Amino acid sequence: MNHNRVPKARRRPGSGGAPPWSIADYRARLGWHVEPRGDQAWLQLGSGIVGASVPARLGPPLAAALAGSGESGPVLELGSAARWIFLADANGYVPGWEGMLSGVEVLGCPAWIPVPASGVLGGRSRWVAPPDARHRWLPTLASIIALARRDEVSAAARS
Repeated sequence: MNHNRVPKARRRPGSGGAPPWSIADYRARLGWHVEPRGDQAWLQLGSGIVGASVPARLGPPLAAALAGSGESGPVLELGSAARWIFLADANGYVPGWEGMLSGVEVLGCPAWIPVPASGVLGGRSRWVAPPDARHRWLPTLASIIALARRDEVSAAARS
């Protein structure tokens, strides 16, 4: 199985080069709490949604491992911070796991993360794997952390 491939961003039909989601889309189609603040749209974590923030070097192999295991979900790249954020369901989370991984940070309520949105100028993030309203489930945080710990993901991140 090729774990070096990163899932390509999916866009809604007719979205062209614009971000595929508006603030209203995030709210109505996903039930996410997204607000405009200044020139950026922000997602508030909570209500069962958490984030696993990983160094950019770990992002592609982790995204590929998740896709290969059928556990993929929305993934953001924060260019200015050189981080990837994997959105996850907090169910099944075992506190302390992230401390065993160098550079992995768990983001929960009341954290706010920048999300791309049409009609908003900010460009602090981009979807590597955007949300899909047809498949609203998220992988568990425990599964993301477990896959991040796998030898092949760690080895790919070092190369």
